[in-house]
Amino acid sequence: MPGVTKKEIITNNLNSFIKNLNDVFNPFSKVISKNIYKGTDKIKNIRDIKKISIDYSILEEFFILSKILGYINSKKTFFRPSEFSKEINIFDLEFHEAINYLTTKELIDINTVEEITEEIRNNFIWMKKSNDLEVTKKIFNQLERHMENGGTFKSFKEDIKAYLDKSGLGQDGYYLQNVFRTNLMSAYNAGAYKQQMEVTDDFPYWMYDSVIDDGTTETCKKLDGVIYRADDPIWDSIYPPNHYGCRGAVIPLSYEDIKENNYKVSKQKFDLDLKEFEGNPAKHYFENLKTNVAKKDKEVDFLATKLEIIENAKPYMEKFEVNKFKPSLEREITKKINKRLGNDSVISHKSMQAYGSTGFSRDGRVTNITFKTGDKRSTESKIKTMFHELFHASANDYKNLVYHELEETMAETIGTYLAEAHGAVYKEISNSYIEILVDSLPKLKKLEQFKSARTISDFGKKLLEIGRTDMLALLDKNTVMFKEIRNPQKLVDYILKYDLDIIKSSEIKDIYKKFITNSLKGKYSDEVIENYFNNNYNKFIEKIEKKDYSINSYEAIHFINALFKKEVL
Repeated sequence: MPGVTKKEIITNNLNSFIKNLNDVFNPFSKVISKNIYKGTDKIKNIRDIKKISIDYSILEEFFILSKILGYINSKKTFFRPSEFSKEINIFDLEFHEAINYLTTKELIDINTVEEITEEIRNNFIWMKKSNDLEVTKKIFNQLERHMENGGTFKSFKEDIKAYLDKSGLGQDGYYLQNVFRTNLMSAYNAGAYKQQMEVTDDFPYWMYDSVIDDGTTETCKKLDGVIYRADDPIWDSIYPPNHYGCRGAVIPLSYEDIKENNYKVSKQKFDLDLKEFEGNPAKHYFENLKTNVAKKDKEVDFLATKLEIIENAKPYMEKFEVNKFKPSLEREITKKINKRLGNDSVISHKSMQAYGSTGFSRDGRVTNITFKTGDKRSTESKIKTMFHELFHASANDYKNLVYHELEETMAETIGTYLAEAHGAVYKEISNSYIEILVDSLPKLKKLEQFKSARTISDFGKKLLEIGRTDMLALLDKNTVMFKEIRNPQKLVDYILKYDLDIIKSSEIKDIYKKFITNSLKGKYSDEVIENYFNNNYNKFIEKIEKKDYSINSYEAIHFINALFKKEVL
């Protein structure tokens, strides 16, 4: 077939590969979706979702075959197409039959096949982990939406197949298509990359080749036809695939190819937002997977902890306006929460100084979660306290708790974040542990992970994402430790970090008054509280302006609490 160009050979081979994938996708998706349904049957609670393990052995075999095909088809670029026998769809064959066919009929030796197979067998665990976590994350996301609409884990589990289908995890689902095509195209290109790297002495230039049709992305249109030396670092950024469904390929060129076709070596540099396709997947595929697994694992832990806390709070949220539970109601709610916590803890109310507390037994189990009887604070503040204590309880074992100041910083900020996420008005939430927050939040703000945090909720969301164990490691790495600040001088100095126009604003005054009033309700009449505030507010502000350290620490803490409600942390 004289006159057939390298581009035509590459395109024909790629189209044939894609067609063969399309032909076997349906049986692949049938096997994987069945495995996913089977995995979800074992789920008994929210934490079990993370334990889902799916058999991807069919994908592992297809991945090996795809990389081998990529290697072979790249090699075919240097030969006349008429020299090859008629192609068959090797994905239709049993794996050992496909390997036998490729090593006897195609341009690859058994040593290369064994090298590719061993590499993938040794590293496929990372692809499995990545896909398991992605499936888990999709299920968590569906569960979160279900719970936001008033559902429970139990009702979600009863209809889980429908939610799996919505997430593209059912037969022929969109997500399974992405997993199938993206992974196998990555393997195909990795095979091509391996072969091209073996011949760079004879073919020192590479051309990016895109299939141009209605489905071509702007990224591939920009890259189509660009030529760089094979050792140019740009290939570490643009070697395909560069997006889901990418059909980009690379054509190796010799000096003669450049001269005969009057090709120009590109000097253009590209600023492309390739997201998770950043880098050269053909060169660092499994290294990238390992990095992504660590990232996904944290995301899944965040969702698991968050949804567990929310699920445990559900029966409480339903009756939250009731200040003192009747024994029958308390038993009913206790039973529900105890079942979710998986232990014999007791939810109760009693007269005490703290608004909430969580107790652990000597062997580490949660034994009681107690809330204050006669709590006069806003409903928002009560909900925050509930989430605060449920975060402590989420440790499941007191050995998993971190040191006091960090544990309370996490519980208070995460409690605020979850309360606000459930409709609580941020400015109505009266925070506790201000003496710790005035020390911990500024220190956290200096760390890269918290630079964008502006509210207590912002800190809470980030702390929940990071988790207890990683926060300990992060603080140890940065030699950051938190303290409890009770010194009036340091409290005044902290207040003066804010601009005076904020300190003296009517907005802060109103929030401050609300917090003072709620803290004194039940102890004094409304008239006494009103007089107390009016007589002391102006004196308090004057002392702050004069940097007078003889202030009342109780008032300073409530005032800082009000300042925290401004988005200026």
